[in-house]
Amino acid sequence: MEGLTVFPSPEDISSTPEWNNYVVAQTVQACLGLIPSGTHALGVSIDGPAVNLILQIREWCEEAAADWADIVEQLQDLLGPEVAVSSTVETRDAPRLGSPDPNTRWVYRVND
Repeated sequence: MEGLTVFPSPEDISSTPEWNNYVVAQTVQACLGLIPSGTHALGVSIDGPAVNLILQIREWCEEAAADWADIVEQLQDLLGPEVAVSSTVETRDAPRLGSPDPNTRWVYRVND
């Protein structure tokens, strides 16, 4: 069907170039009201159905761990069972947004 726009779907991610944008939007939705205090940056690395959330935070604590677990769970729920959501936590003094991974999209950076 010529002219028909195909939107991303967790059930059919292979045929849609908009998949990365869809995952970024869902990542933002999953983070609403949950970004842990002390966060420098939050991003997502997307490799087809493999999605890795990345948190750069000043100090890792119990409260941050609970918020992070909620974000990861929310994103998994939003993307569905066909997508594998993992996470990485980096404890650092300042954000580092330069990434050797070209699949990483940053959705939050603290304004220092």
